[in-house]
Amino acid sequence: DLVGQGFDIAVRFGNVTDSTLRVRSLGTFQRLVCAAPVYLERHGTPRIPEDLKDHDCLVMRFGETLDNVWEFGAGSKRRRVMVRGSRVVNDGWLIRSWALAGHGIVLKSELDVAEDIRSGALVSLFLDQLPPPNPLQMMFPPGRAQPRRVTAFAEHLRKNVAHPG
Repeated sequence: DLVGQGFDIAVRFGNVTDSTLRVRSLGTFQRLVCAAPVYLERHGTPRIPEDLKDHDCLVMRFGETLDNVWEFGAGSKRRRVMVRGSRVVNDGWLIRSWALAGHGIVLKSELDVAEDIRSGALVSLFLDQLPPPNPLQMMFPPGRAQPRRVTAFAEHLRKNVAHPG
């Protein structure tokens, strides 16, 4: 509750459903399914998204909502796979750390894991069936004048977040 809690700004992935908030896009970013090489060596590499049913997936929790239905493909080829795993968390840094340590397969934004993939610390899976990209947006309370520090921070984010999509 951005307004009720007195926040000046929030940044979130996904579509904003509260039409009273002012929203500024930071771009659209690909979501990637990836795992550490050590996990894949121990448990095998899933070949198709449905193989995830037999793997330990690291699941994010957003409030009361589990992000355990992962989408793949686009248009008429879009499909959903329900995943499960031994670890659930509401902390993006921690879930990435678990993936790097080889504890399971993770679904993360390219913003979070691109460097890990480039370095080989994580391996991206299903490159021919990627999940749909996700918008990253800044949200502001309605009708409130922004303090200069918030405006400056928002501008810093706009200039420094990569815009691949």
